[in-house]
Amino acid sequence: MPIAPLGWLGSLLFFGIPSVVFTVFLFVILPAARARGASPFAAFHVGFVAPLALMLLASFVAYRLEGRQFTWAGIRERFRLTRPDRRTWLWTGGLVLFLVLWLPFLPLSQAIQNAFASVHFYDQPTGYTSYMNGLTDGKTHIFGLPFSWGLL
Repeated sequence: MPIAPLGWLGSLLFFGIPSVVFTVFLFVILPAARARGASPFAAFHVGFVAPLALMLLASFVAYRLEGRQFTWAGIRERFRLTRPDRRTWLWTGGLVLFLVLWLPFLPLSQAIQNAFASVHFYDQPTGYTSYMNGLTDGKTHIFGLPFSWGLL
């Protein structure tokens, strides 16, 4: 079954609503959870995992509203879940290598950073900033939980 284009209003709804929900979870609910004593690990799941789970649920609700059968074959077709071929893996590996090994050292990257260094886009909420700054001590803890880099 072909998929009809959304149009401007549909696009605003399908992308705007999740953006607002994610923003509220990150900038309001996550800091509130920390302020009420939730551990960094629990706050992470409240702030990041919960809105993503809601988006996944919404995708399946929309799938059913389209009138499709709830079968693995139908889901695989609608969500375009296909096995990556060799070319896809080569592109993925090449992009990862480019982003990790080469891009940070390009003079252009520094020039872009310098150009935008004085531009003020917005102020992050205090609760969010303190949460993000306290995620790790850089050595032995992540999300307030013990961690050993040797596990990687």
